[in-house]
Amino acid sequence: MPRPLRPDVPNRWYHLMNRGADRQDIFSNDVDLVQFESLLADAVDRFGIEIHAYCLMTNHFHLVAHCPIGGLSRAMQSVERRYTQSYNERYRRDGPLFRGRFQSVDVTTNEQLARLTRYVHRNPLAFVPIESLAAYRWSSYGVYLGRRHRPPWLTLGEVTAVVGADAGAHRAFVETPQPTDEIDAGALAMLGHHLSFDRLLEVVGAVAGVDVGSITSAAPGRSNAARTVALMLATELRLAPATDLAVRFHLATASSVRTIARRGRVAAARDRGLSSLHGRVLDELFAQRNLLRSA
Repeated sequence: MPRPLRPDVPNRWYHLMNRGADRQDIFSNDVDLVQFESLLADAVDRFGIEIHAYCLMTNHFHLVAHCPIGGLSRAMQSVERRYTQSYNERYRRDGPLFRGRFQSVDVTTNEQLARLTRYVHRNPLAFVPIESLAAYRWSSYGVYLGRRHRPPWLTLGEVTAVVGADAGAHRAFVETPQPTDEIDAGALAMLGHHLSFDRLLEVVGAVAGVDVGSITSAAPGRSNAARTVALMLATELRLAPATDLAVRFHLATASSVRTIARRGRVAAARDRGLSSLHGRVLDELFAQRNLLRSA
C-alpha cells in the first residue's frame, strides 16, 4: 500500500480541476482572478481545507488540496456557486459557467504529489515561455520559488518537504523537460495499468539490445542506459512502490530509486541517446497495447 502523505491523518489529498462550459472563458480579466482567489481563501477558513498548489488559466483551474476533516464538496460547491453568481452579475449573463461538477482525483503518495504539483505549475507553458513561467501571477509556482509573498490561504510545507526547500532545485524539477511531458496523461495511466514490471524489462532489453539480467544488476559505477530508462519508466508508470523497485533493481533504498529516476529525467533532456531510447521503448509499449501516443 502507498505510504500516507501524513501518517497521522487520513489520505484526503486531491487534484481538483474544472473548466468553462463549452470551453468558454471563466476568467475574463484580473478582477475575476482576484475574486476567485478570495473565494478560495474563504473556503480555507470556512471548511478547513488546505490549498497546496494552484494554477488559474483562462478557461480552467487546477488545485492541489488536502481535506483533513472532509468538506471538499461543500467547499468547492461554495466557491463555484458564488463565483458563477458574481461573474454573471458582472457581465450581465445567466446560466451555468462551469462544465459541471468539479473533477477530483485522489493523491496517495509523495511521488504522486510531486509529479502533480509539477504538472499544475507547468500549465501556463501553453502560452508563456519557460523562462517566464515563475513570473506567471496566477499560480503558486512563483511563491514556491520566493518570487512572490505567500498568500495566507496557501500551505507550502508539504510540497516543500517532498520536492525540496532549495529554490534552484525546485525550479530545475519543474522546468527541466521530461520525456513524458508531451504524452497524454490518460494514455500513460492506461499503459501503466496494463503493464507488468517483467514485461517492461523485456521490452527495454529488446529495444536496447541488452540482456534483461544486465538491466537489474548493472555493475556499480557502470553506465547503463537501459537500466536508467527502465527505472525512469517503472516510476513514471507507477508499476510498483519505490521500495519494491529497490529490491528488483538491487538498490539499497527507495530513495535511491527516486534519485536515479530523477537524474535520468534530467540527463534525458541533454542526452539524445538516452532520450531516444526512452522514446523508442515507449513507442513499442504503446504499439503492443494498441494505444495512441500523442507525442
